Amino acid sequence: MLHPAGLRDISDAASLLAEGFATDPLWNLLLGPSRTRDHSMMFAEAWIRAGLAAGEVLLDSTRSSVSVWILPALEHQSVEPKMRAAADLQKLVGERHRQASRLEAQLMLFRPQRSVIHLGMLAVNGADRRKGLGWMHLEHGRQRGLEFSSPIYLETSNRAAISLYAKFGFTSLGSCEFDTIGSHIECMLLALPPETQRPCVSS
Repeated sequence: MLHPAGLRDISDAASLLAEGFATDPLWNLLLGPSRTRDHSMMFAEAWIRAGLAAGEVLLDSTRSSVSVWILPALEHQSVEPKMRAAADLQKLVGERHRQASRLEAQLMLFRPQRSVIHLGMLAVNGADRRKGLGWMHLEHGRQRGLEFSSPIYLETSNRAAISLYAKFGFTSLGSCEFDTIGSHIECMLLALPPETQRPCVSS
């Protein structure tokens, strides 16, 4: 069972992200080879706070998995929390900001020009993988998609995760290489039945 995380859960949720993405090629690119455990935790905490400000963060009952969702902006929501979270992430990236900005520009070519729910992060503790926890988070996302009449969008550089998302029903919109050894980010979308989707609106 999943439950929403709050401010008191930031440390636990960030630890799951930092451990789950320790070998992720994009995570390593952004933080650099000289990163420390503290750097990884700061980066992870920035993502958790972004989720709490502009969406939701979910933990399972055993605190073995976490997901960060950015929900479509509602009329009463301010964009300021999203802007502050983005600024925090840019500061943490530091000297690699220019490289990250180039990659961001490439990703914009594939991002849907419509209202979507963005799965920002999904991590499962190593000892608890292949137990259906990731699938459970994705099922939650599907239900939220139906509630908001929005497809689910994500970006991932994890090959095993790409396989999981494809099995769940996500399709690839394209990919971007971001290093010299062929690592790439896959942009993926889980579409909803046509009658439940909102019309495409240019941003």
